[in-house]
Amino acid sequence: MVLLSVPLWLRSRLTDRFWRVQEVLKYARHFRGRKNRCYKLAVRNVRRAFVKSTQARKQKKRFLRALWITRIEAASLEHGLKYSAFISNLFKTQVELNRKMIADLAIYEPKTFKSLAALAQRRRQEDGCREQELVMQGRPAHRLSSELWNNSVMILAGWKGRA
Repeated sequence: MVLLSVPLWLRSRLTDRFWRVQEVLKYARHFRGRKNRCYKLAVRNVRRAFVKSTQARKQKKRFLRALWITRIEAASLEHGLKYSAFISNLFKTQVELNRKMIADLAIYEPKTFKSLAALAQRRRQEDGCREQELVMQGRPAHRLSSELWNNSVMILAGWKGRA
């Protein structure tokens, strides 16, 4: 370790402090008023700006997802499908496109989106036919309701047996 005289030690220490201050002031240059010149004010406002930018990155993801959903909903309504029906039927047909890609297709490739809407519509009609067949056979259409149906039949059978 090199031993420095007191003035040299102070000068080296001050330069470190100087560059630390300059680093903070560099981020505060575009601020208005004393915030871009006074270190004490600049530190507070730079920290606040960094916190806000972190929050904004999270909010941006939320806003963009809401925008994509709005675009998909508007485009799917043009083809006679609600958003929830469109997305659920695409999921059932194993189309693995995310909402961003579907929204881009709705804007830039309307023919491709129309084919996706037709695919979802066809799947919806198939599900409707399946549900009608099951109802005509006297069975509920959904798996969950079939479990409830079986439980209710067992409960009624047990109840009738007790009476």
